[in-house]
Amino acid sequence: MLKRYSYFGTHRACMAVVSARSIVDFLHTLCISVVVVVVVVVVVVVVVVVVVVVVVLVVVVVVVVVVVVVVVVAVVVVVVD
Repeated sequence: MLKRYSYFGTHRACMAVVSARSIVDFLHTLCISVVVVVVVVVVVVVVVVVVVVVVVLVVVVVVVVVVVVVVVVAVVVVVVD
């Protein structure tokens, strides 16, 4: 009877250890997953910000070039007349 009780006690302890390890493994996997998701989100945000900045700079350069061309054409028209 003592052996049987001891076996079940040991079995329960082993199951508790296995459960604890499973929980630790799950938390470790969850932590890695969260880190990967955060890194991906940060990279996507940085790429979007860079693209927006480049588009804004291109628009500004185009506007400046158009304004300069209009001013030069206006000056040439006034000087020629």
